[in-house]
Amino acid sequence: MPSKVWRVFTKVSSTTVKCTICDRVLGYKGGSTGAMLNHMKTHPNSIEDDRQPRLSSFNRQCNPDRAQRISNLIADMIAKDGLPINFVEGEGFRALMHDVEPDFTIPSRQTVMRILELKFLEQKTKIKHWMSGCEHIAITTDCWTSLGQEGFMTVTAHGIDKEWIKRSFVLNTSPVASLDDNDEDNDPPLPQRHTSQALKSQLREVAQTWEINNKVCGVVHDNAANVRVIGEAVGAPDVPCTAHTLQLCVNAGLNSNGQLQRVIGAVSRLVGHFKHSVVASQALTAKQDQHNLPKHRLIQSVKTRWNSVYDMFARVTEQRWAITSVLSDERLTLHRDATTLQLKDEHWSIVDNMGKTLEPFLVATKVLSSEEHPTASTVLPMITGLLDNFLIVEETDSGIVRQFKETTSEQLKRRFHIKSARERDEDVEIEDVSALHLASALDPRYSNLTYLPRAMRNVVKNKLNELIPERDDEEQNADVEQPSTSLDFLITGRRFTAPQQQRDSVEEIHTFFDLPVVPSTADAVAWWKANEASFPLLGNVAKRFLTIPATSVPSERVFSTAGNIVTKKRSCLLAENVNMLIFLKHNAKSIPLI
Repeated sequence: MPSKVWRVFTKVSSTTVKCTICDRVLGYKGGSTGAMLNHMKTHPNSIEDDRQPRLSSFNRQCNPDRAQRISNLIADMIAKDGLPINFVEGEGFRALMHDVEPDFTIPSRQTVMRILELKFLEQKTKIKHWMSGCEHIAITTDCWTSLGQEGFMTVTAHGIDKEWIKRSFVLNTSPVASLDDNDEDNDPPLPQRHTSQALKSQLREVAQTWEINNKVCGVVHDNAANVRVIGEAVGAPDVPCTAHTLQLCVNAGLNSNGQLQRVIGAVSRLVGHFKHSVVASQALTAKQDQHNLPKHRLIQSVKTRWNSVYDMFARVTEQRWAITSVLSDERLTLHRDATTLQLKDEHWSIVDNMGKTLEPFLVATKVLSSEEHPTASTVLPMITGLLDNFLIVEETDSGIVRQFKETTSEQLKRRFHIKSARERDEDVEIEDVSALHLASALDPRYSNLTYLPRAMRNVVKNKLNELIPERDDEEQNADVEQPSTSLDFLITGRRFTAPQQQRDSVEEIHTFFDLPVVPSTADAVAWWKANEASFPLLGNVAKRFLTIPATSVPSERVFSTAGNIVTKKRSCLLAENVNMLIFLKHNAKSIPLI
């Protein structure tokens, strides 16, 4: 029987051996193992009692219940981590399972797929049941293209249930069918077209499948031309994504001045130099040490993301002296390159001023894109705050900053249909009242309505009164005009008083708007849960509008997940399997809570 030392040592040569635990090399002559046995005492855990069987020698049985549990956990891991189904065929995974559970038979791809399909159906049933308890459902949509150039649309649902618990779920991710796909004469089918009609048809089908077609209170999207009226498919108002709209407004401001564009280009070339030159990059690190600056990499701007311009400006401002030190050192930078890349003082001034001007928009974007998914109620107070606090032109503003503020301000007012503080006393039309106005008005953090024109405040309150649902026929029959008292007649000039519901709703609205606003850090939904009993008529309307998200970010986040699921290796996945895997991954955290 071989000595137990060979469990720990391996031969290096005919005269030396090596410890596999600590890599120490020992002499080995004449077959003596004494030195090795003594060394093993320094590793107590390596010494086993030969009389005791090792764990792996036990023939532990994996009973059917345990085997099923392990198979379910494997399927859960694949779904939650976005792993490919053929992960179960991986050599490393099989070796791990053989060591951990030798008697377990690893499920095949087909078995894992069947388990996932059962989970998919079970979770769909749970979500559908939860949504059946919600009076209103808001929808966010996003269209994206897979690596195989197949167009998909993702639909995410948001709701507040009877207990005032707010949740969101990914409902569907499926190819956008061309309107010509059903034409039997087309062989093969015509290429997909993300037309407005095709997207409407798809959304209508999703709403019918999930039995929410009569509950949709708003459809949030990126406001692209082909989705601007997609809400018509489910009889709901279209709500442009605030993050996308803000992006358009800021981009317009950045593009409004030719000199600013040239400065952005110059800074971008500067950053590109350090990105592409190993010498410059290493020199920058050394200069950061000399100037006691953070060892941060420079950030390159991306044309499709305005906030990357802010990030680029902020980082070069932080690293200004390290950058100029590298460029001014002829040992590190060729003179002709330094002449081209070095920014003038006036350029540095523009970078600094524009960085400060853009910062509030970065804060707004981060708030809108947060995991908490802010509701539409935050939009108008936030945009009004940007207009009143950060876009008022100051005498000290440079021409570039002035033009950026003026252009961005005009864009914000036009796209969000609001006015700055100086224009807020002008008359407004009732048609100007949107879902955004109503959502903000019903949020106890913003119920003072100071961000709205004075004339619109009463219009909004009147609109809310119209939206309070009427009671059933029996209640309405009992709720008729009553003869007024003599005093009522003298005061109001009316011989009859208004029906009780009308009086109750008006009273509720007045009482609600007379309350002091709560801190901006408060949770509006939690406030309504605690105060619904005081406002039973208005509460239902609040639930309707506080359900609507401010952005389509929840649906857009699916795109990054989909990119991991629909990789080149898995581009042949069937569309229904793409839908199932995305559904299971994104709803994994929410499902256990319902």
